Amino acid sequence: YLLLMNMCKDRRAALMGAFFITLFGTFLYTTASGWKESLGIVLYFLLIYAYTRRNLVPMKIMLILLLMTLPFVHHLVALVSYMTVLFLTGWSVVFAAAYRTTGRRHFEDISIVALFSVFALGYYFYVSFDKLSYIGSATGFLLLLGTMALFFLGVTIMLLLPTHLKWTLAPIPAAFIMVLAYVDYSGHAFDYTPGTSAFNYYLIAAASAVMLFFGWYGLESMIESKSAFRAIPVAMLVPALTLMCFALISPTVDNKHQMIYRTFDMADPAIALGLGIAFYSMFRMRRLKRFAPVVLASTVALLMATAPYGLYTEEFTGVRHDTQAYEVEAFAWLKESHFNDTPYALSDERLSFIALMMFDYAKDNDLPQRLLYNRSLVPGDYNVYEKSWTTRGVNDYPNGLVQIDPEFMDSLMYIENVFYVGGPEEDQLIIIQHTWVGHVYNNWYYEDS
Repeated sequence: YLLLMNMCKDRRAALMGAFFITLFGTFLYTTASGWKESLGIVLYFLLIYAYTRRNLVPMKIMLILLLMTLPFVHHLVALVSYMTVLFLTGWSVVFAAAYRTTGRRHFEDISIVALFSVFALGYYFYVSFDKLSYIGSATGFLLLLGTMALFFLGVTIMLLLPTHLKWTLAPIPAAFIMVLAYVDYSGHAFDYTPGTSAFNYYLIAAASAVMLFFGWYGLESMIESKSAFRAIPVAMLVPALTLMCFALISPTVDNKHQMIYRTFDMADPAIALGLGIAFYSMFRMRRLKRFAPVVLASTVALLMATAPYGLYTEEFTGVRHDTQAYEVEAFAWLKESHFNDTPYALSDERLSFIALMMFDYAKDNDLPQRLLYNRSLVPGDYNVYEKSWTTRGVNDYPNGLVQIDPEFMDSLMYIENVFYVGGPEEDQLIIIQHTWVGHVYNNWYYEDS
């Protein structure tokens, strides 16, 4: 709201952008899934707002403090934030050089970005941050820099063009979203089984296409204007596009699908600005002004239809994404029972990630796959299983939603060493320590084994 009010001075446009960022289902899920990301998104918007007013000393101080803080809050938001400020600084310097207006403030901007980028990278490498493994090699790092440079070059050329097309390209990205959604859901792009029903999935896809249509139109309107802020929305969009492109082309990224689906919602802040600017343009055009209230009401209704995705994600996707206290307690108890030495434990993607982040377990998400196909467990290892895997299913990443045979699990637990039971009756968490007897059992239960 602050950004849009600063950019176009129109409350209706600012409210529309704020409605989108508040109600859009996938973004609501992204930001509500953890307090760190919620805080990171707030700091990201404050960072861009401070950048647009950095001529004021308090705003420049806020900009510096936010650049210092973001790496400690959320790594993806921090990366997007640094890339956004880097693109904006680069554009500011190029524009000033083109019109021979380079001044002291440009060198200050370059110094701030360079200093804190080195600080952030140094911090991440110091703590051996595993999420940076895809740029840990020279190949990955150079590919990321090359991708950033190509996008920056394209954006700079576009912003420097004296004339633009007379028609909008907004239908193209909207149609692309629908085609991509079909290819993704049908399994042609990535080999996995979606947990979301077709209706829920295509509702989100259609809403995304409509929002991208208006957002893209707004971005075009802003780029074609003479506004001092016209680079802001596109600079907020480019980091997400850069990271998704890098994920597709880089051999250093093993989990390409994971990196893409965790990144695409980082484009939503730019789309929110574009959406607000689109309605600002519509309310100012005589031919469209009379239709604007109807389009506005329809857009808000569509946004509200997607909101349950963020609030009731399990019902929409078929897979639970939230972590409960009793799950954390189970991993804590398992570690304490070994006198704070970390044992080897297997589970699903979500729980194995939580165990890694909170207790430094080795991350092994292979348990659903082993149970589904009756692959032998390793004697002595701890297998963290939940009862809901046989009823609601489990995310067998990267293969999607699977459901374990309840009869197999009942028979398996009868012969195994049940080490721990916790949680509510309907969704018990059970830690199984595999035994040699169970090892023999594992190999004769199913004929195809």
